[in-house]
Amino acid sequence: MTDETKHIVFVLYPDVSLSSLTGVMEVLEQAMLEQEHSGGSLSYRISLVSPGGGRVTSYFNVGLETVPFGQLDGEGIHTLFVPGGLGFRKAMQDPALLVWVRDRARSAMRICASGTGSFILAAAGALQGRQIVTHWLMNDEFAAQFPEVSLVRDRLYMNDGPCWTSAGMGASVEFALALLEED
Repeated sequence: MTDETKHIVFVLYPDVSLSSLTGVMEVLEQAMLEQEHSGGSLSYRISLVSPGGGRVTSYFNVGLETVPFGQLDGEGIHTLFVPGGLGFRKAMQDPALLVWVRDRARSAMRICASGTGSFILAAAGALQGRQIVTHWLMNDEFAAQFPEVSLVRDRLYMNDGPCWTSAGMGASVEFALALLEED
């Protein structure tokens, strides 16, 4: 990994949304392929992580291999990304996941969530005082649960400093293109 390579870390949990994850990954990976072909210098390293590592199953029962959080000890993270998914409530009850996300969000250059992934970032204390968006079906629940976070209800994605959030899977490609443009 060169100094210019951006390490993008996706935090996975059971019943994660594949579209929240793969829509963003596809945009970033395609950009790298185009950069390689044209001699550009944009480079990403993508890691899929979970508290214990191993197989994490999406809510459509597709398994994804992850590395344990500890494997990234001492490594810098450019972008910490929490995708949405039906398992977000259970993930919010996982102390190891929340502590790791909180600690790594403090040192990451950029933190991102897609859809209900914003609940996990907020539960970890990483969104206080920020303007964010979440999945439109979850707006009222999010606002009631996290009054210290300013919820914006009428945007597909939002950027507030180092914090980026999107409204969910339908917005994930546009969201990823905005991240790519920033890079």
